[in-house]
Amino acid sequence: MKKFTLLLICTWFTSFNLVAQFATVTKLESFPITTSTSEESQSKVWSHAGKYWAVLTDSEGTFIWRLDGSTWTKNLKISVGEYARADCKVNNKYVHILLFRGDNATYLVSAEYNPVAQSYFLWEKTPDKVAIALDAGTNVATLDIDSKGRMWVAYIAAGATKVKWSDSPYATWSSAITLGTGGKKDEKCSILTIPALKKVAVLWSNQTTQRFGLKTHSDGADPNTWSDLEIPASQSAVNIGMGMADDHLDMVADKDGTLYCAAKTSYDTPGHPKLALLVRRPKGSWDNLYEVSPNGTRPIVILNEELGKLKVIYTSNEGGGTLLYREAITSKLEFSQPYTLLEGQHNYITTSKTNYSSEVLLLATNIASLNLQAVSFLASDAPLQRELSIQASPNPFLIKATVSFVLEKGGDYTISLYDCKGVIMGAPKVGNAEPGKVNTVEMDGSLLSAGLYLVRLRTKDEGATVRLLHEW
Repeated sequence: MKKFTLLLICTWFTSFNLVAQFATVTKLESFPITTSTSEESQSKVWSHAGKYWAVLTDSEGTFIWRLDGSTWTKNLKISVGEYARADCKVNNKYVHILLFRGDNATYLVSAEYNPVAQSYFLWEKTPDKVAIALDAGTNVATLDIDSKGRMWVAYIAAGATKVKWSDSPYATWSSAITLGTGGKKDEKCSILTIPALKKVAVLWSNQTTQRFGLKTHSDGADPNTWSDLEIPASQSAVNIGMGMADDHLDMVADKDGTLYCAAKTSYDTPGHPKLALLVRRPKGSWDNLYEVSPNGTRPIVILNEELGKLKVIYTSNEGGGTLLYREAITSKLEFSQPYTLLEGQHNYITTSKTNYSSEVLLLATNIASLNLQAVSFLASDAPLQRELSIQASPNPFLIKATVSFVLEKGGDYTISLYDCKGVIMGAPKVGNAEPGKVNTVEMDGSLLSAGLYLVRLRTKDEGATVRLLHEW
């Protein structure tokens, strides 16, 4: 029975501790801002020409900022206003920025990147900001561009989910198209293009019906033609607390058209998730709801397609707190324990609309004082490692065991021994292997306690693990 228990513990260790968490997190310069980085369905940052960029406001106005090393530099002033919640969509050398200002005027600003100057300039086709008339009572707005180049803005006004559209150069906007009604005034929505399906998806909350809603639109179709209403993971809804839907959500799309939607629930009851993941498959079916966390708020979801991993990043408490994240692989969607991104009083985590492959820029707001501060990070995952063949014999063992392996390309290697808590046992063994030849390393167990251990082999771009049982 003891052996079986240890085996389960180590199986959990290999499935999470060796693959979860960011490999590195680098904190960048903080600086004062006058508008927070909310909402979670909006994106304040993007990457282009080997640089990261952001749109933020300070006492001098609203600017495009450029990240130079670990320092943010003002690049282009796009508005004199000190208040605007920006949503940014990069499209090749262009970036389109929605400046949402509540019941005040909301604008679209478009800029073009000049590679010679290494700077953005206002787009010559629309050098002036374009006013977009949204309904009174609008509390959030977000944009995206479909495969035909048509821009869409989705927003919530008095509990109704609406969209408007415009074709390039985005100077003239349509009247509103209503997708859903009957929600509360604080509902939220998110819009996302799905390149694999050539569709646009709009997701929204409805705390009156206690469900989320989603509709899609096929690129190039009549702008007024949208799909029937979908109720994400409705089969998982339970009549607990205030129901499944709360007013925080975000979504990303995989290259096959799968939608991953991070959402907050209103269950507010122990034993039921506070944060959840809703998954829509390419043919339109919804998985059962996946539990992410029993606590937290304002989730965003980011996807590393190369590694097949996604993370849900969130604030620990209502009103601000520690920034946390949990990770899962897309083939299993069982979330890890929470990992800390930043302790303190922070909120409103945001990132770009695009998926990442190795490194991602994250932006949030320090709300510890009346003077807001922008805080940002560059976070990276460990590179994809191809699994090697590795064996240990005898296994179980009493005193010594021999680990054998073959490196197809040869090269330097490191072999480390861990206990089931992830503690390394002694100094790693290092060496250089010839291509295609069997290599052996002896593991000395004379000073080890009885139990289950992990032998981890690493090279520059490969890795493998084998369990090793030290008998009683």
